Amino acid sequence: MPIQNLFLTTCQQKITNRTVGEIPEGHDKLLFAWERGSKLFVTDAEPVRPNRAVFWKQFLKQQATMYKTPEGFEKKVGMTDRI
Repeated sequence: MPIQNLFLTTCQQKITNRTVGEIPEGHDKLLFAWERGSKLFVTDAEPVRPNRAVFWKQFLKQQATMYKTPEGFEKKVGMTDRI
């Protein structure tokens, strides 16, 4: 594909997970992990409360680049594959 028909779109994806409930007994702390490809994003471990729930005050954010042509979005490949 010619490089002039390629549009790069950058977006940010944000996950705000504030509460998880019904945590089984035997767990004192819990963290939330988000894996995307080779990237791993993890919250701090928060204590499990007496009602068996965990609350976070932080969010996970990552940036992604998408390749778009007039026909639609493409599967990501290395830029050297496009030239």
